[in-house]
Amino acid sequence: MSQRAHLGGRMGHRRPADVYVIIGEGASETLYFDMMSRIFPGVSVQTCDAKGGDLRSMKQAVSREASRSGKNDRIAVVMDVDEKTPVQIGEFDRWCQDRGVDLYVSNPSFEVYLLMHYRSVHSSLTQKDLEEALSVSTGRRYDKGRGIRISEETVMEALRRAEDSLPDSGTAVDVAMRPGTTTVHKLVMKIAGLTGERPGPLQPVTMLPSGATAKAVT
Repeated sequence: MSQRAHLGGRMGHRRPADVYVIIGEGASETLYFDMMSRIFPGVSVQTCDAKGGDLRSMKQAVSREASRSGKNDRIAVVMDVDEKTPVQIGEFDRWCQDRGVDLYVSNPSFEVYLLMHYRSVHSSLTQKDLEEALSVSTGRRYDKGRGIRISEETVMEALRRAEDSLPDSGTAVDVAMRPGTTTVHKLVMKIAGLTGERPGPLQPVTMLPSGATAKAVT
């Protein structure tokens, strides 16, 4: 069954045998996946802020986390395309694959995926446009260190929009050649249990911050 077919139903929840070690290039990525771990408390997610999206910094972060990880852990890199060329993205993707690491990218930035929680993303949007659109959509000035409010429903919308923006293969190089696209949804689908791996009933949200509802996390 295709990933797209899974998007027609509710999110599943599975109990992985491993930990997802997610290396983001900055605060917005790690904050988002920290919130995801609250929505899906049965999935063990550990985030790492690489504090920089240049390829050297990302390789150093991958090597560091790989040396600390358990044998069943899954390491994923979440990175922006920014000014990187498709050739550079392809080379880094192969470097990651050689080490058993999954790479997920957004073009030009992670804000593409965040905006998909609210609306479709046009290929002409610049980083400034993306942040302004997020400010309008959230009703407050967008701050990378604060992120956005997410819920099961808005995540599902983001997954659908991200799937629609790419061909079924949807590689990192595809994203590098297509502004306004992302493969981050593929990682979210794995964490949410939408890849056909032991799907089960959605678990209740736990460990919510003060003031949040039972369906959303800020």
